[in-house]
Amino acid sequence: MRLPKKLRLPLAAIAGVPLVLAIAASPAQAHIAVAYHGSDYASVSSGHTFVTVYDKEADNNGVYGVFYLYDGTTHQVGDPNGSASGGGSAGFSAGVDWFYVCERNVGCSGVVNA
Repeated sequence: MRLPKKLRLPLAAIAGVPLVLAIAASPAQAHIAVAYHGSDYASVSSGHTFVTVYDKEADNNGVYGVFYLYDGTTHQVGDPNGSASGGGSAGFSAGVDWFYVCERNVGCSGVVNA
Protein backbone atom coordinates (compact mmCIF):
# COMPACT_ATOMS: atom_id res chain seq x y z
CA MET A 1 0.00 0.00 0.00
CA ARG A 2 1.39 3.39 -0.95
CA LEU A 3 0.66 6.31 1.33
CA PRO A 4 0.02 9.77 -0.05
CA LYS A 5 3.06 12.06 0.28
CA LYS A 6 1.15 14.28 2.73
CA LEU A 7 0.91 11.40 5.24
CA ARG A 8 4.40 9.88 4.93
CA LEU A 9 6.36 12.40 7.05
CA PRO A 10 3.75 12.73 9.86
CA LEU A 11 3.43 8.95 10.16
CA ALA A 12 7.21 8.50 10.18
CA ALA A 13 7.47 11.07 12.97
CA ILE A 14 4.76 9.34 15.01
CA ALA A 15 6.40 5.95 14.52
CA GLY A 16 9.69 7.35 15.89
CA VAL A 17 8.14 8.57 19.17
CA PRO A 18 8.35 5.19 20.98
CA LEU A 19 12.04 4.92 20.06
CA VAL A 20 12.75 8.38 21.47
CA LEU A 21 10.83 7.56 24.66
CA ALA A 22 12.71 4.28 25.06
CA ILE A 23 16.06 6.05 24.77
CA ALA A 24 15.01 8.80 27.20
CA ALA A 25 13.95 6.24 29.81
CA SER A 26 17.08 4.11 29.62
CA PRO A 27 18.48 2.73 32.89
CA ALA A 28 21.79 4.48 32.27
CA GLN A 29 20.26 7.79 33.30
CA ALA A 30 21.75 9.46 36.33
CA HIS A 31 20.03 8.96 39.68
CA ILE A 32 20.61 9.50 43.36
CA ALA A 33 20.58 6.35 45.49
CA VAL A 34 19.35 6.52 49.11
CA ALA A 35 19.42 4.03 51.99
CA TYR A 36 17.09 4.63 54.96
CA HIS A 37 17.13 3.36 58.52
CA GLY A 38 14.10 4.93 60.15
CA SER A 39 14.41 8.66 59.47
CA ASP A 40 18.21 8.46 59.15
CA TYR A 41 19.69 8.09 55.71
CA ALA A 42 22.76 7.97 53.48
CA SER A 43 22.85 8.92 49.82
CA VAL A 44 25.13 8.59 46.82
CA SER A 45 25.21 11.22 44.08
CA SER A 46 24.25 10.50 40.48
CA GLY A 47 27.94 10.40 39.55
CA HIS A 48 28.59 7.79 42.29
CA THR A 49 31.47 9.84 43.73
CA PHE A 50 29.87 12.02 46.45
CA VAL A 51 28.12 10.68 49.56
CA THR A 52 26.13 12.21 52.41
CA VAL A 53 24.95 10.83 55.76
CA TYR A 54 22.23 12.40 57.91
CA ASP A 55 21.13 11.63 61.47
CA LYS A 56 17.50 12.79 61.57
CA GLU A 57 16.55 11.34 64.97
CA ALA A 58 17.41 13.03 68.28
CA ASP A 59 17.89 9.70 70.07
CA ASN A 60 21.63 9.71 70.92
CA ASN A 61 22.29 6.88 68.44
CA GLY A 62 24.94 8.05 65.99
CA VAL A 63 24.52 7.39 62.28
CA TYR A 64 27.11 6.32 59.71
CA GLY A 65 27.15 5.01 56.18
CA VAL A 66 29.32 2.18 54.88
CA PHE A 67 30.35 2.63 51.24
CA TYR A 68 31.95 -0.10 49.10
CA LEU A 69 33.85 1.41 46.17
CA TYR A 70 34.54 0.07 42.69
CA ASP A 71 38.24 -0.24 43.58
CA GLY A 72 37.39 -2.79 46.32
CA THR A 73 37.91 -0.50 49.33
CA THR A 74 35.31 0.19 52.02
CA HIS A 75 34.82 3.56 53.72
CA GLN A 76 32.72 4.66 56.68
CA VAL A 77 31.27 8.19 56.80
CA GLY A 78 29.37 9.49 59.81
CA ASP A 79 27.21 12.48 60.66
CA PRO A 80 29.60 14.39 62.95
CA ASN A 81 27.01 16.63 64.62
CA GLY A 82 24.30 14.11 65.45
CA SER A 83 20.75 15.20 64.75
CA ALA A 84 21.68 18.90 64.53
CA SER A 85 21.28 20.59 61.14
CA GLY A 86 23.66 19.34 58.47
CA GLY A 87 25.30 15.99 58.00
CA GLY A 88 28.48 14.22 57.01
CA SER A 89 29.85 13.95 53.50
CA ALA A 90 32.81 12.67 51.50
CA GLY A 91 33.97 12.33 47.92
CA PHE A 92 35.59 9.27 46.33
CA SER A 93 37.31 9.20 42.97
CA ALA A 94 36.77 5.45 42.50
CA GLY A 95 32.97 5.71 42.78
CA VAL A 96 30.55 3.88 45.04
CA ASP A 97 29.29 0.44 43.98
CA TRP A 98 26.96 -0.29 46.94
CA PHE A 99 26.31 1.03 50.45
CA TYR A 100 24.11 0.93 53.54
CA VAL A 101 23.40 3.16 56.55
CA CYS A 102 23.56 2.18 60.24
CA GLU A 103 22.30 3.62 63.50
CA ARG A 104 24.55 2.73 66.42
CA ASN A 105 22.93 0.44 69.01
CA VAL A 106 19.94 -0.15 66.70
CA GLY A 107 20.84 -1.71 63.34
CA CYS A 108 21.44 -1.14 59.65
CA SER A 109 19.47 -0.75 56.46
CA GLY A 110 19.65 -3.22 53.64
CA VAL A 111 22.33 -2.89 50.97
CA VAL A 112 21.55 -0.40 48.20
CA ASN A 113 23.25 -0.45 44.81
CA ALA A 114 24.57 2.95 43.86
